[in-house]
Amino acid sequence: MRLRINLASEDYRKTRLLKALLYVFSILLVGGGILQVQSYISYWGEHRYIEESLQNVEDRRHALEEELRVSGMDTSEVGIMAFTKQIAAVNSLITQKAFSWTLFLNELESAVPKNISVMRLQPRSPEGIITLTGKALSLKDLTRFIIGLEDSHAFEEVFLKDQETDKEGFIEFTVEFKYRSPRQGTQF
Repeated sequence: MRLRINLASEDYRKTRLLKALLYVFSILLVGGGILQVQSYISYWGEHRYIEESLQNVEDRRHALEEELRVSGMDTSEVGIMAFTKQIAAVNSLITQKAFSWTLFLNELESAVPKNISVMRLQPRSPEGIITLTGKALSLKDLTRFIIGLEDSHAFEEVFLKDQETDKEGFIEFTVEFKYRSPRQGTQF
């Protein structure tokens, strides 16, 4: 049998435990500090990159504004809005000038079967959509008309928007579609 004698007091054992905990805490604190320094260095690099990029954009904007001023353009917000409206108007004129109503009506006429009356055509220029309102003698005639539009190479995205029977028994309908001019390959 072995006899074990420990002459250390209770306070001494507690201080050893406390020192061990302090060592562990110190190591964790130093490790956390190192991570904080690395994060700060990384953040600082990103911050400098963003500031340089922002300065480059500002420099380019000022150079462009100066170039526009030299060419006689108003670079205020009101001037830019007016210029945007002018661009939209010119684009609309180009689209309308390139659009051939003769080709469109010839293509539409070849797609419209007997017993269909076209009542109204309503183009929407920015979207390129044409709304057609008409009357048919029967649902069969209306179906032939829609199939004729879909089979034509000039019309796409054909959609029967509305249909109902009026007092005289005719089918009133509204169809929307896009027209692609075969000559220019452009939409209305």
